[in-house]
Amino acid sequence: MPNILILSQWYFPDTWMQLRDLARRLAADGYGVEVLSAVPYSLVDGKIVPGYRLRFRQTETLDGVKVVRLPLFISQSRSGCGRVCCYTSFGLSAATIGQFGLKRPDIVFVYNLPTLGWAARLFRLFRGAKFVLMVQDLWPESVTGSGMLNSRILGWFLDRWCRRFYRSADALTGLSAGFKETLTARGVDPDRIEVVYNWTDESEPPLSAAIEPNPRFTAVYAGNMGVYQGIDTFIGAAEILARRNVPANFRLIGGGVELDRLKGLAAAKNLPNLSFVPWMTSDRIGAELARADALLLHLKKMDLFKITIPGKTQTYLRAGKPILCGIEGDAARLIETARAGLTFESENPESLAGAVQRMADFSKEERTEMGLSGRRFYEREMSFEIGYQRIVRLFSRLLARGGGKPS
Repeated sequence: MPNILILSQWYFPDTWMQLRDLARRLAADGYGVEVLSAVPYSLVDGKIVPGYRLRFRQTETLDGVKVVRLPLFISQSRSGCGRVCCYTSFGLSAATIGQFGLKRPDIVFVYNLPTLGWAARLFRLFRGAKFVLMVQDLWPESVTGSGMLNSRILGWFLDRWCRRFYRSADALTGLSAGFKETLTARGVDPDRIEVVYNWTDESEPPLSAAIEPNPRFTAVYAGNMGVYQGIDTFIGAAEILARRNVPANFRLIGGGVELDRLKGLAAAKNLPNLSFVPWMTSDRIGAELARADALLLHLKKMDLFKITIPGKTQTYLRAGKPILCGIEGDAARLIETARAGLTFESENPESLAGAVQRMADFSKEERTEMGLSGRRFYEREMSFEIGYQRIVRLFSRLLARGGGKPS
């Protein structure tokens, strides 16, 4: 069986369980699997996870898979300089220290970051490995669009760098059809791109029906409340619905950099139909989702988000609850295709209020069918088993093709 090296700055226990799912399954199916990653640290405060240190090299075994940890410069700064230094430092570690002490890989499966291009190419040059890139964020838009990088000269350089990075991969996976279209427009051969949706944590069974339903129609949001989520839209919609005496509530669970401002804004409007709930354990969040009448998805209006499918989309679909989606592009089309809910215009409180009122007017049976339709779509198109089989088939095609390096 082929040897697979997973190259990612992040790996369990810090974040992104999908890579751990993939590594465990590949190992169980007989592949030789190793992981090259950074020392794990908290994405909230930047502190190194207990049990780890900034060493030259640290090796452990997780789920029967060898994981090699390398040092990096840790930065949680919102500035472009700090993030670039963080990403670049691990890229350098992987391109130097990381080239030794591992089995010869047949495929290097790279998670997202352009700064890992050096290491991937070196594995290809000296070990003959194929280079497969898992694209989760489009660069440079994820940096320039966030405001972290405002220099036009650096933006131009980064754009050229990223285009070359994408074209250099032997194969790529993108998390939506829009990703494939965009990458193709940048000169990547479409035959090298496989659409593989992200999956959600499937360790827990799907939600069952709520034992104790809410007394009023309740739309629940669970997740980060940052700059891009546009939570102001929920507050505006709650104000409209309260003014119209529509019996519908918003319940917002989570935290983030915008939370205090949002709480102040809601308090100033004295809204009886909107509440904020702190972060809670996964089992309690599961209970909240089970009681919800609908689940909220929303991102601000940005071109980058038109091809983005946020991770909570899969969580919501698997939960089997109807979805109110305010994300333009691929995410909205997915919800419509799955017949899993209603869509509304991003950053438009009036549009959201109208969608909530329509959803509240549906019968319980109609909302139940929407939720079940979404769950069926997840199981058919987005589950771990589906994603895994697509990735494995991509590996097989790539190894069978042999020869020929991208430009």
